[in-house]
Amino acid sequence: MKKFFTLMMLLAVVFSMNAQQSITKNLISHNGQSVVAKKVTSNTFVKTPHSSNRNSSIPIAIDYPGVDFYYSTLLGTDYFYIDQFMENSRFTNSDDDGDNGTLRYGITVYDSLEYIDAGTTAPAFLPRAGTTLTLDSLDFFFVHTNVSNTNDTIHVIVFDRDSLKTTGTGSAIVMKTGTPRWDTLIITNQTIPTNIGDDGSGGFLFTDLTFYPNITFATGKTFGVRFEFSGDTTDHFYPVANLRDDCGGACAAAPSGADNPSPLALPNSLYYININIAGVGNISGLNSVGYDCDGNNAYTVGGCEDFYLQNWKVYPYVTADVPVSASIVADSVKACPGTTLNLTAYGFGADFSSGTYSWSTTSGSLTAPTDQTTGLVVAGNAVVTVTVTDGGSNSATATISITSNGITVTITDADPITLACGGNATIHTQVGGITTGKTYAWSNSSLTTASLSVATSGHYVVTVTNNKGCSASAGINVNYNGVSNNVNFSTPTPPNCQGSSITFTNLSTGQTGWNQTWAWGDAQIGFTNSYTYTSPGVYTVTLTMDSAGCTFISPSHTVTVTATQSVNSGAPCYVPSGLDEVNFSNGVSIVPNPTHGNVAITVNGVDKNISIKVYNVIGSEVKSFVASDVTSVFTKTFDLSDLANGTYLVKVQSAENIAIKRLTVTK
Repeated sequence: MKKFFTLMMLLAVVFSMNAQQSITKNLISHNGQSVVAKKVTSNTFVKTPHSSNRNSSIPIAIDYPGVDFYYSTLLGTDYFYIDQFMENSRFTNSDDDGDNGTLRYGITVYDSLEYIDAGTTAPAFLPRAGTTLTLDSLDFFFVHTNVSNTNDTIHVIVFDRDSLKTTGTGSAIVMKTGTPRWDTLIITNQTIPTNIGDDGSGGFLFTDLTFYPNITFATGKTFGVRFEFSGDTTDHFYPVANLRDDCGGACAAAPSGADNPSPLALPNSLYYININIAGVGNISGLNSVGYDCDGNNAYTVGGCEDFYLQNWKVYPYVTADVPVSASIVADSVKACPGTTLNLTAYGFGADFSSGTYSWSTTSGSLTAPTDQTTGLVVAGNAVVTVTVTDGGSNSATATISITSNGITVTITDADPITLACGGNATIHTQVGGITTGKTYAWSNSSLTTASLSVATSGHYVVTVTNNKGCSASAGINVNYNGVSNNVNFSTPTPPNCQGSSITFTNLSTGQTGWNQTWAWGDAQIGFTNSYTYTSPGVYTVTLTMDSAGCTFISPSHTVTVTATQSVNSGAPCYVPSGLDEVNFSNGVSIVPNPTHGNVAITVNGVDKNISIKVYNVIGSEVKSFVASDVTSVFTKTFDLSDLANGTYLVKVQSAENIAIKRLTVTK
């Protein structure tokens, strides 16, 4: 299947139409001139009321490719492609063009009257019930080359939608379309020239063939278009299709964004494909390409690996005679729970400019239940209903189905889970909803598994996310049997300086008989409440208290460590310049620290003289002592009760040796 999307392009085609000669008869022999005709209707929303029956006449182009392009742009994570597929009714199941697949015929059914509203550039649609359709013209996009110089035929028919039937199954399935309402045959022994191109980035050229069936269908009925090529297999015929991928870049195409209430439960675009898949076998048949292309079996649970050739570039231009009726246009029909979708109501066949609106929903909540446009806060699958009433009390009702892309997760264990000291337990989960591509994230672990083995008490939360970007969470408590401890701590008052010992205060309710383990946030752990950071930064610290295998973990707290510097005397961690000789520094002690008033500073290794100075955090000297001819071990007691609470720096110097110590005053 590796070549299946080799011709895809990620850009929408902007078509420029050249005027060509009109097709005037149903049997056309190509004579070397283009047989492409100019369209006679447009996509503009025009509303012409009929006062006698309160109907309105609306010309539109049914635009399934445009709807898919709109949704792919709106959702952001989708991709929009244009592709060509080789078709010839003479192909058999073995003619699969390597691993690309070939087609025998293509069909498009127009079950919903969906188009792009020129006023809003958003999808809109006419209500089918009670509407009478006239098919004015039909655009068909393809590429044709003739190298055999023998006759090729392109057969296009329009049929009543209700006549579409299937017989047989698998590779023997046959689509029957009943008696054609309109039938044309193009016979040519030359290549039909291309007449339009893409937006200039890919060199993708098409032929646009325009027909004029001018058929009126029964009220409430729609139609389909079948196209079939027959010719020498050396000649090539490629109908053009659009695809939309909403599976996050997986090897798949999504069903059409256009609503299709088909009784056959089939997509809008049908085709018979001849294809063999290595390791799978021949899966030729009607829209039969659906297999596990990346080995994760996702296509069986989300449809994300089914290939849909959605939609054939066949644009019917119709005039619709619409009765008093209503429709709803949504900016998307799929969303995650909690998302707000915008829904707009339209009335047809009467003047609703001064009318009223009444909204209801089977799920979720509505932000403006009496406005023309309301917001649906998605909670799950929902059917939204609106009743519109004009000034003459003419009412109409419309509904729209909204699909939740949500995923659900529950923890199946009883809450709380009880642990024995030193034991462990497993937390089990169960997911539902859209589970394709699901991933797990646990609040207390780096594991991404569906279940989690735990040996520590606490509250555990799992979050599961699907490939639609929807998430759900569930939590459970894990407790020890008869043992508890409220573990917490406080961080020291700033500044906390690089290279200085920082002391944290253990606030745990149970400390006697408990072991404390500190995680300092720099990949180091400790077993006392003091630590010296060698680098500045913001660190996340946690405390674990353990007794006989009963372990409790504190909430995390952050501590900011400020770099020391000797340039700016007003800096929080200013250190006066000088040599802090390691051995000398280790021989200096300050007791007690922190102090409530008196403090004893002891210096080992004094060399003839001693200088002791105390600085505040802005670098001002607040205490000092100088002496000479002192012994090698010297102690000086200071009364600091007159100093304010805070952190101070003590500079001790003897000869060329300097030591800088931090001192905390608390009263």
